[in-house]
Amino acid sequence: MKVKRVLCVFLCLIWSCSLVKSQTVDRHVVSSGGKEFSNSSGRIAYTIGEPITETFSSGNATATQGFHQGTINITSIREQIPELEISIFPNPTTDRLNVKLNETGLWELHSLDGKLVSMGTIQSGLTSIDMQHVALATYTLTILLQDKRINTYRVIKTH
Repeated sequence: MKVKRVLCVFLCLIWSCSLVKSQTVDRHVVSSGGKEFSNSSGRIAYTIGEPITETFSSGNATATQGFHQGTINITSIREQIPELEISIFPNPTTDRLNVKLNETGLWELHSLDGKLVSMGTIQSGLTSIDMQHVALATYTLTILLQDKRINTYRVIKTH
């Protein structure tokens, strides 16, 4: 009888501990775009590239299926330089990539796995980058002014 009581108390203790230690899941969506609309009739929100989601509401409670949630979290803001005009063309390119910039600086061409493929200087005006020696692939072109990264562009090398 005493063993049953101890076992019962032990099981109740384990069960109550499982209620106290609950898990939470914090979900964030990283998508290429989306929008939210609302009026007096209701609210609709969507993201591009997100699976179909559905929201159920009853009184004060709302349940959303999927990962889409109606809040926006800003992770970083890049300072814009309004007087700086950068043009990268043609993209996709076959043999030469042109960088039009109204200042002098540096450029770095990286493969998508982060390896430095080539680098050089940018002259004020038009700078031409030789792309004949690089393989057919997608690269990132980083523009640096005064040792600060200004912007990164995706460049495609084709036939």
